[in-house]
Amino acid sequence: MREGVIKLAYGKAEVSVTLPVDNLEIVKPKKVNLAQSQKELVLQAINNPINSPPLKEVVRKGEKVCILVNDITRLTKSETFLPVLLEELNQIGVADNKISILFTNGLHRRMTKEEHRLIVGNDIAGKVKMYDHSARESKCLYVGKTSFGNKVYLNKMILEADRIIMTGGIILHHAAGYGGGRKAILPGVAKESSIYYNHRLIFEGNMAKPGVLNGNPLHEDALEACKFVKPDFLLNIVPDHEGNIAQAFAGHFHFAHKRGCELVDDLYKVKIQEQANLVIASCGGFPNDIDLRQSKKSLYNASFAVKRGGTIIFLAECSKGFTREGESFFEWATKYKTTDAIKEALLNNFQLGGCQVYRIREVLDRAQVHILTEIPDNIIKEIGLIPIVSLQAV
Repeated sequence: MREGVIKLAYGKAEVSVTLPVDNLEIVKPKKVNLAQSQKELVLQAINNPINSPPLKEVVRKGEKVCILVNDITRLTKSETFLPVLLEELNQIGVADNKISILFTNGLHRRMTKEEHRLIVGNDIAGKVKMYDHSARESKCLYVGKTSFGNKVYLNKMILEADRIIMTGGIILHHAAGYGGGRKAILPGVAKESSIYYNHRLIFEGNMAKPGVLNGNPLHEDALEACKFVKPDFLLNIVPDHEGNIAQAFAGHFHFAHKRGCELVDDLYKVKIQEQANLVIASCGGFPNDIDLRQSKKSLYNASFAVKRGGTIIFLAECSKGFTREGESFFEWATKYKTTDAIKEALLNNFQLGGCQVYRIREVLDRAQVHILTEIPDNIIKEIGLIPIVSLQAV
C-alpha cells in the first residue's frame, strides 16, 4: 500500500501525518501565481474602482475620514494595504490627524496596543488615532430598521465622520455566506442588540450558510444596515492559500464586495467526487484556530464533505481556549446536548455562545469528531468531541 506524508497547519506550526494515498482526495484552495507585488494589487484596485468614482473624487481635501479595519481574529493583510490607502488619502489632501481607524470588533473583546500594532503595522500605528468598537460599551446611535425588523444602532464615530471607508478580507463564512463587505458595519460597528438580532436570523429558512448571498437573511439584513449609512468606499482583499493578497477589490460597498465573492468561489469552492467516510481538516492555522469559537467555522465547512455517520479528524490548536470573548460557550455546550434543545433555547433567549455551540451540534448530528487541540480533554469530552494526542493515534 502506497503512503504519503501530508502536512497540515496547526496554530503557528504544522502537523504531519502519514496516510495511504489510494482513495485519498486532497481538497485545498487553488494556488495563485502573482505577477504583481502586494502594493501594486492594492493600487490597481483603488485606481480601478467598481461601480464607484475614484477615491480622489469621493474624498475631499480636509475631510474627516474613518477607516473600518478588522480585528486580530481576521487575516486581511491590513498591514500591507493600509499604508497604500493612507498615502492615497494624504495625496488627496487628508492629513493624518483627520484620519481615524475604528476596529470592527463586533462582539469581540477590545484589543491590546500590541495587537493594534500587529494589525496595522508599525508605520501606521504611530501616524493615526485608533479606536476599538465595543458592541456593549461604545456610544451607538439608531440609524433605521431593516425589513427583517432589526433596529440598527451603529457606532457614533462613523456617523460623525465625513467619509467612511470599509476594509477587510473576503472568505467563506459559515452563516453570512462570505466575510468582508457589509460585515464591517453589521456586526463590525453595531450595538449588541443589533448583532444578536442579525445572528438570530440563522434560523430563518436554510440559506444562512457558506457561499450563499441571495436569500441569505444574515447577509441581506447586514446589507440593509449598510445602506442606512451609505459607506463611501470599500477596499477588500481576497487572501490566497498562503494568506497573501490574491486580489484586491475597491469601490461600491456592495458591488465591489460581490465581485470579490466571485473570486472566492473560484479559489475556495471545490467540487468533490463524493462524500467521504473520513475527513481530515485543518483551520489553516493561526488566527483561524485561535479558539474554538473561530475554529468551529472550519469544522462546519468540513462537515459538508463527510458522509452521514462518518468521521472527521479536526485540527484546531485553540490557544485561547473556547473563546476569547468571555461568552458562555461551555455552559451552553454542557446544558443543551442536542441541536433541537439549543435551537429552542436560542429562540427564547439568543446568546452568541449558544449560537457557536449550535453549529458544532449540527456537525455532531452528522459525524463523529476527533479533535487535536490544546483544550483539556475533560472539557472537550463534555462537548461531545473526542480528544486525540496525534493524528496517527486515531
